[in-house]
Amino acid sequence: NAGIEAEYFLADAWFATKQVLTLTQDHALTAIVRTKKNKTKYRLTLADGSTQMLTAVELYQHHIKKQWRHIKGRQAYQAQSLVVELNLAPTGHDADRWMKVKLLFVRGIADEKSQPGKHDWAVFLTTGCHLEDSTILEIYALRWGIEVYFKEAKQHLGLLKEQSIHYSSNSHYRNLAEITTEP
Repeated sequence: NAGIEAEYFLADAWFATKQVLTLTQDHALTAIVRTKKNKTKYRLTLADGSTQMLTAVELYQHHIKKQWRHIKGRQAYQAQSLVVELNLAPTGHDADRWMKVKLLFVRGIADEKSQPGKHDWAVFLTTGCHLEDSTILEIYALRWGIEVYFKEAKQHLGLLKEQSIHYSSNSHYRNLAEITTEP
């Protein structure tokens, strides 16, 4: 209404809800959100036409683990993605409202001193199934600048109360920002 046009909706897992994804769809925005490894079920259609209802952790265990690929131009990270469907219906009593989404699983590559743990991966969800994995991460990394702005506005302008003392408390934003600035 104010004349501000956007193409993407970027959010952390806190806002990766079915209601918010429905709003992004209704407003023709491409959502790119980090999502939780919770009980949300995604419908995966297999090559034989059958479907499975799996959580992000189950998708990781059965379809991602040991299938990692390097991200184009970003040798410190590996990724793997799946196109699945998510039912946006708020409850089991409402009519189904399936939407195709792309889940992007990402992990950093450990150096020779450390091994990545079994929980050292993140999952992102986008409604832009056509987007390249590297593009999804580059766009999502733009959130770091927004987080820094809010931190500085709170600190220097006295807006609201800060919830953290250091920039490093939002390390996953900082790490994703590094993806776009690595040589």
